[in-house]
Amino acid sequence: PQLRDYWNIVLTNAKEGRYNKGGEPPNIPPSDLHGPYFILVSYALENLFKALIIRDRSDEIRTQFAQTGRLPNLIHKHDLLELSKKANIKMDIKEEDILIRLSRQSKWKSRYPVPVELSDMRNILKYSNGKGYFTDYFKPDDLDQLDAIVKRVKDHLRVTR
Repeated sequence: PQLRDYWNIVLTNAKEGRYNKGGEPPNIPPSDLHGPYFILVSYALENLFKALIIRDRSDEIRTQFAQTGRLPNLIHKHDLLELSKKANIKMDIKEEDILIRLSRQSKWKSRYPVPVELSDMRNILKYSNGKGYFTDYFKPDDLDQLDAIVKRVKDHLRVTR
């Protein structure tokens, strides 16, 4: 709720031109709510995707685990877009965008002041449509889009196989 309040205030201030008047900036709640929210949603989605993968490929996972004594790579990764593909949930380009941004949050952005790996410094990435997109931002409709994605994944889990 606080994150929705934040965006409502920011959007209202923008519509009313409060950012363009100079002087004292408008009162805005702290924006540090995004990191914790995004990392928690990314963990939830990761677990939902992995639950689908385990449900649908349990024999394969059991066999690999028995042979290696380790979690199979199939479910040992944290890339939400890759996990959605393995869970057979198709994402459009807008959903791909948010899953990539969420993965960035869960891997390092919400945990550390700088990336753990040099390759993670890049904030423009090429998506499935071949175009490059900026990945280091939040926007107001992220909340509704994430709610819709979580609901869709949960609906897939409810379908018995």
